[in-house]
Amino acid sequence: LALGAVEAFWGFGMNLTSVYSVLPVFLEASGGGDRLLGFLALAQAAGIGLPQVFGTWWSRPWRRKGPFVFWAHVVSTLPFPILAAYLHMNGMDSKPGVIVALQAVFFVMIGITAPVWIDYMGRILREEQRGRAFGLIFSAQAIAGILGGFASAAFIKGRGTTPDAMAAL
Repeated sequence: LALGAVEAFWGFGMNLTSVYSVLPVFLEASGGGDRLLGFLALAQAAGIGLPQVFGTWWSRPWRRKGPFVFWAHVVSTLPFPILAAYLHMNGMDSKPGVIVALQAVFFVMIGITAPVWIDYMGRILREEQRGRAFGLIFSAQAIAGILGGFASAAFIKGRGTTPDAMAAL
């Protein structure tokens, strides 16, 4: 249940600042062109995908994966307060490339964390628990993601697409 709650927050947050809907709106509003939007998609695919090729292999010998999984989740969220501070301080002078670069850091952290997290979950859950546990976890994430999407749409409608609005989001 606790893991479902954690993933629900992830789902809410990921859709609050979705790379498919919200970030392109802010990038366009801050002068980001088509190439930068394309790089955002590349950063997501490569950042999440490539580290996973090696993630389980390099973490397999670790005895205690729980602390890594915890701290990797914490560290992976650091680009967001950094981005919020940057946007708040620079306002309309904010560079859209900084938004993409910090988002890319987040994607790489997720790519590093995901295989270790999946391996860790496989170790702490009995085989007969895994289907229900992952079903609950990802269902909570999806439901909260729907709420995050609606929240971001309402936020943008009310605050607009200025850098200060994105910083607040």
